[in-house]
Amino acid sequence: FMMPEGSLSGTLSLYTTDIMPIRWRLEQVIINEPLIDASLVAPLAGIANSDGRWYLLASNRHVKTCSNCRELEIWHADNLFGPWVPHPAN
Repeated sequence: FMMPEGSLSGTLSLYTTDIMPIRWRLEQVIINEPLIDASLVAPLAGIANSDGRWYLLASNRHVKTCSNCRELEIWHADNLFGPWVPHPAN
């Protein structure tokens, strides 16, 4: 899978390939937000107290707390394909 930067398009999209690195196809748009530097955290199998959820960490391009900084947002889902839910403290 590949998840390219999508802050200008306003969507975070997940791509898959059958011929790497030549042919990529859109699997699905996973979040309709202009997120910057998104990172996925997969569930940790066999780890005590792991909730089995996927986590996505990113900054929203439109949310600024000062002129040159943005706040980290956390999203979570039961699986890679979502649905992705923003954390209530975002």
